[in-house]
Amino acid sequence: MGKKDAAKKAATKARQEVKQEAREAGEDDIEKILAEIIAKDAEKTAVTVTPCDAPPSPRANYSMTSLPSGDMVMFGGEYFDGEDTMCYNELYRWNMEKGEWRRIESPNTPPPRCSHQAVFYRDHIYIFGGEFATSEQFYHYKDLWRLDVKTNSWENVELLGRPPSARSGHRMAVYRNFLILFGGFYEAAREVKWYNDLYVMSFQDMRWRRIEVPVTAVQPQPRSGHQIAIHESASEMFLYGGYSKVKEPGQRSEGKVHNDMWVLNLQPLLGGGTPMWDRIGKRGAPPSQRSGAAMVVHKSRALLFGGVLDQERAQHTMDSQFYADLYAFDMERRQWYRLQLKRKKGAGGRRRKKGPDDAGDASDDETDEGTAASNNDADRHSGNGGGGDDYIDSEDERAEAQENPDNAFVYIDASGKLVYVEHEKDDDADETDATALPPPPPTASEDSGAAAAAAAEAAAAAAEAAAVAAAAAAAPLPLPEIARKIQARGAVSMLAEPQEGVGAEASGPLPRINPALAVRGNTLYVYGGLLEVRDREYTLDDCWSLELNARTEWKNLQPGTMNEQAWKDEEMSEQSSEGGDYDSEDDYLERQDEDEDEVEVGTASAGMTCLQLDDAERAVEVDPDEEARKKKEKKEAKKRRGEGIRAEIRALQEQLGTDDPNRTPLAGETLRLFYARTANYWATEFLRAVEQRGTEERGLQQRWSEKEIRRDAFALAEARFAELEPALQRLNELEAEQLAMEARAAEKKALKKAGGSAKDKGRR
Repeated sequence: MGKKDAAKKAATKARQEVKQEAREAGEDDIEKILAEIIAKDAEKTAVTVTPCDAPPSPRANYSMTSLPSGDMVMFGGEYFDGEDTMCYNELYRWNMEKGEWRRIESPNTPPPRCSHQAVFYRDHIYIFGGEFATSEQFYHYKDLWRLDVKTNSWENVELLGRPPSARSGHRMAVYRNFLILFGGFYEAAREVKWYNDLYVMSFQDMRWRRIEVPVTAVQPQPRSGHQIAIHESASEMFLYGGYSKVKEPGQRSEGKVHNDMWVLNLQPLLGGGTPMWDRIGKRGAPPSQRSGAAMVVHKSRALLFGGVLDQERAQHTMDSQFYADLYAFDMERRQWYRLQLKRKKGAGGRRRKKGPDDAGDASDDETDEGTAASNNDADRHSGNGGGGDDYIDSEDERAEAQENPDNAFVYIDASGKLVYVEHEKDDDADETDATALPPPPPTASEDSGAAAAAAAEAAAAAAEAAAVAAAAAAAPLPLPEIARKIQARGAVSMLAEPQEGVGAEASGPLPRINPALAVRGNTLYVYGGLLEVRDREYTLDDCWSLELNARTEWKNLQPGTMNEQAWKDEEMSEQSSEGGDYDSEDDYLERQDEDEDEVEVGTASAGMTCLQLDDAERAVEVDPDEEARKKKEKKEAKKRRGEGIRAEIRALQEQLGTDDPNRTPLAGETLRLFYARTANYWATEFLRAVEQRGTEERGLQQRWSEKEIRRDAFALAEARFAELEPALQRLNELEAEQLAMEARAAEKKALKKAGGSAKDKGRR
């Protein structure tokens, strides 16, 4: 109990220190920050529309809503530079035809937020929830706002009925006259809750209703970051994937990537009834297991792009494989297809590169699931006219399978192009047997009849194990020297090397999570997202388009500023690239303090001439010199505290003689357990002591019983235990405090990474 109490006290102390340090660094109470931002916004008296010289600065977890006119509306989001998190409440409108961005400032603007959801209904954009985040604090919203896209005016809508609780990472969609919301998560007091509740709001009376699922009915498990798609003609909503953390008894919580699929019958809503969930299998060639993918609805298909597969390692680290592949789910046939690039006519074999997940994961795993999902506003109101609807039924060239080589990497150069770097193979490296690829998945041109469907399901089932294993096997990190050279020049991504004869026009979007998707006509647009490279995060702001019928090449509409982004945490990234890990946050701070020339953040994007700092940043004016002094003092205090703990631990270890485990109790070991483990040692010590005291007592030794020897041996062990007990208690306290500091440092680092993954935000 002593060790548990000490660990609990140390953890409590660490939490208090985090809060105090945040305030010392200028991060006041988050409610106070929000109040100041709202007060500043209240000073606005009129709507202003300002043309921008360049796109908005990079950001993630914003909402991008497609309007019937074809314009796109961006709201909110956040940007993390390796040290600080900036949250936005800016509103932009993008005319894609003209390539024009305009910033719209209005009175009564919603507070800054990210990871919210937005849908379009009858000239209004509706926004619910989300979170406001600083580097240390999180505030979840449960408010509903709507924007009149004709007047650019905001309105805070009163919550009537039984509305959802505060959350982010949920998903919303519109079905006829209803707004549907499912899932999400909420964080408070370092505890995270995932939801599988389903809410419906009628646009006629603006009243919320929670759908009560009977206890005997099946439903999806709690989750966030899932995808949803409305099949309006069939009155169905499909749910796919998501992410949550599951805690088993006696174990710590572990992340779970859901890859199950559900359908919700929406027909009962029209009569005031209760819609019911039904779990369905994944036919065809579904995506491999992943989180952080994005989905958009185009007619009767749901298009899915990107995502990441995380594998947790020791010390809170992750191996992550990011994806840049495209899938289509035919909601009428209930079948998945992978949409690969096709050869250009007369192009001589130009093909789409395939990743290790080409076979798809046709498993219908995840037993005992329960919960549903909602995804970003399906692009129901985009311009759907013009062009056919048969892109998944056209002749689909099947590219040959090609594994991602372990030594192929790419960075973004100053011109925004992908540059591949390959290091030499190690002749002494162990060879691994290649996983046999299963039969190729069905392509979009195959017959959808019963026989073809059965064959597809059989092939996909056979492919499941190999596909999941292949998708999970992220390529190893490059040699440290190569990694440093690559990271010094730009973003790194583990992509397959370019194929012979394929030019620059065959390149496509970088792998990413949480991009914004939209469809106009038969053209798919992919905007932004996040890409993580070891400990560094790249906030993407590029835009790509793909004509879905032709599907011969990706076109780059906006290059992005990824190569210009500075990262304040460069030294931690370099340490990670060398294959080493910091023992604690204090080790990292110590390394920082040794270098007086601290890395400065450069221009986030060319759009800064139009987009200055957000109101959230301007609300609290801080003297740069004073802020730098406080940060330096905080770092020095952390360094001194860490050095003091380590010095005291070393002194106690020397005092305890920890080199000999027979003489030192283990952590948390009681006297009884200590003696049970070392009884033979103490019996030997007792007899040796008797021998040293002389011949007279040695003669008596023969008359001692085994019980008497055990008794005296126990007395020696008890004396040693009593001698060390004060030092042991102090050592346990220090070790618990050090573990709490290391866990806090790892958690803070993961919190800043967006899905991540300890915070799991990047995966939402």
